[in-house]
Amino acid sequence: MDPESKVSLEASAFYHFKSECEANGLLDRPDYISSDDLCDGINDDVTLLRFLRARQFGVKNAVDFFRTACQVRRDSRFLRFYENVDVPDYEEARKLIMPWTGRRDKQGLPICLFNLKYTTSNLEAYKKSCDSRSTSRPSPRALPSDVVPRSLAAFEGMVRFVLSLCSLIRNRPSSEVSVFQATVIADISAVSSMQIWRIRSWLECFSKILADAYPEILGRVIVIGAPSLKDNEVLPTLASYIDIANVPEKYGGEHDFEHGMQPDLDPNQ
Repeated sequence: MDPESKVSLEASAFYHFKSECEANGLLDRPDYISSDDLCDGINDDVTLLRFLRARQFGVKNAVDFFRTACQVRRDSRFLRFYENVDVPDYEEARKLIMPWTGRRDKQGLPICLFNLKYTTSNLEAYKKSCDSRSTSRPSPRALPSDVVPRSLAAFEGMVRFVLSLCSLIRNRPSSEVSVFQATVIADISAVSSMQIWRIRSWLECFSKILADAYPEILGRVIVIGAPSLKDNEVLPTLASYIDIANVPEKYGGEHDFEHGMQPDLDPNQ
């Protein structure tokens, strides 16, 4: 299929998908957000496109998928948790999940870090913190019940704030297209197979949350420490997608940023 025909079919699928969502009441303004809040990351066009892409532009499957996600939002205590989460709790989850560096790649997508060594070193303390504050029963696979809503809160901040903010910045290619994905630097160096095995429940939880509630938000994932990427290839690989000024110093760039820091916005943007 030629590119033009593919774009036409995808545009048609999106039109029908959005129409079906509207007919099923899935585009109504949610009653759980305040009157001055936006629907970005909830049921705006960018969110709809993510769910449609996740089902290969199959309209019926995408509608069922999105309906289920909307129902989970309405029924779960997560929404109340997100609106009222304490800043320290949110920050703890944000650092563990996939923190935004405050910078963007050459396409204007936010650059996020996932540091597996940080996760393996801090997960037990994080789980204890969740468990000590939780008032509900433990969630599946022995994860404390507040692990899931805190993790959801971190991803919710990504889609409702970070992606929306990056969409507003116009000095990027295809600025007419909203930003709906992030570029991820995944650092798995200095972590043994045994350490990864010990946090497998967390990784499974992490993957399930992404697949079920936040599909397609991961764009390009650059894995540092993988056998296929030698040490002397790290910076050239990153530099092909990210300006040197926005590559963290740890990987040979110029951005003074370490995992766990607050986003450091580019002063030139």
